Amino acid sequence: MIKKIAVLLIPLSIVMFTSIFTGCNEKQLVTETLVKPEKDNDITNEENKNIKEDLIKSLYVADEVILSQFYEPDLQLTLNAEQINTLTEKLKTLKPMRTPDIYGSGYPAYEFNIYMDGKASFVVKILDPLTIQLISGGDFFYEGFYEDQKEIWSIAKDWLPLKETRSGTVEHLYKANKVELYCMEAEDLRVIEYDLEKEPTYYFWATALVSILNSAKVREGIESSNKDLYNLKMIFYFDDDHIEEVKVYEHYALHEGAFLEMENISQTLNYIILDGLGLG
Repeated sequence: MIKKIAVLLIPLSIVMFTSIFTGCNEKQLVTETLVKPEKDNDITNEENKNIKEDLIKSLYVADEVILSQFYEPDLQLTLNAEQINTLTEKLKTLKPMRTPDIYGSGYPAYEFNIYMDGKASFVVKILDPLTIQLISGGDFFYEGFYEDQKEIWSIAKDWLPLKETRSGTVEHLYKANKVELYCMEAEDLRVIEYDLEKEPTYYFWATALVSILNSAKVREGIESSNKDLYNLKMIFYFDDDHIEEVKVYEHYALHEGAFLEMENISQTLNYIILDGLGLG
């Protein structure tokens, strides 16, 4: 039996999420932390407005503004005056929103750091094409969330393009625009779809899955003895109609001929997909 399900995001404990990475010691797992906010401290729209106004004022007197990518820290750009003006105008159009139930940055996790007196006074984090987080890095920490229409995401991609990756590598999976997940559950097959074009909030979840695969140890010349008995199949779709497939077993995964080894990798991935999203 096949069940096709729309994915719903629900609150998730940060302790539960970080615990899945136990045993991932072969490579350093580079992934941003998932955050569950305290609802009783939820910021108001008026406070959101004040944060945005303070940030815009800081842009006029900033020492420098640096655009970077969390997942590619070596890629950085110092904005010139024209680019700072463009960013300022885009920020003015942001609309305040309530703090998301759960949030984190999807690949490549763009952020603008605004420096004053030698330290980052404000940070503009692009969580996904439609969600912006503004953070004060001064003596008093505060943050606000805003709706965008891919405006700031678009200029970030234009000014600091994504790193070139080769098809068939795990790194390339970060660039997929849709992911289909086929999860085996007893005699049932559960199908879950992350369509990043239709629902950009899936960017973080897709990024988390790829980060786990990317942290696995690559072993050459090893063949699986049970290729058809996978626990999870992941199909990644790209803009150029290219498709790549990952089959996940208990302690390893197969991707384009590569053997990716990690203890309990199937459990780790399924934790995020099912338990983490409330679909188990």
